[in-house]
Amino acid sequence: MIRTLPVGADPRDELKCRLRFLQDVEIPLLQAEWGESGHLGMAALRAYSERELRDIATLLTELTPPFLELDPDEVVRFNDCVTLHDQAEPAAEEMIVHDASLIIRAPGFISADSVLGVAVLGRQVGDLVRVDTRSGARTYVLRRIRRASGPANLQAIA
Repeated sequence: MIRTLPVGADPRDELKCRLRFLQDVEIPLLQAEWGESGHLGMAALRAYSERELRDIATLLTELTPPFLELDPDEVVRFNDCVTLHDQAEPAAEEMIVHDASLIIRAPGFISADSVLGVAVLGRQVGDLVRVDTRSGARTYVLRRIRRASGPANLQAIA
């Protein structure tokens, strides 16, 4: 299934948690292991984690609450919070679709170039979203779109 975010939660909480983990655990650990071993793989992992740290900091500035409910005729764009109902499951799932150029490995965030990200971008509330996965086809109904009200997002709406 998809990595989910509790419906109604502030999506920035997951980003902040991931940011703290990167700063306090993952990067220092990779730094210590790379410093001891000189292994190129460790250096690459550290660089990847440092990039994710920068990308999360960038996304945090763009996701300024409150998240505003959009009109049904609006379409999903980058950084929108979407609520999908999987027709085969009883619960709704909520996630943020982020720009594919960002590295974000936090629960509840999907890349715009992922199978589901590609499927929801440009869709409206009420649309059926069909996704072919390794485990088979899934069909979702787009139930809700919310957009952060940060300065960058408000300029894009105007």
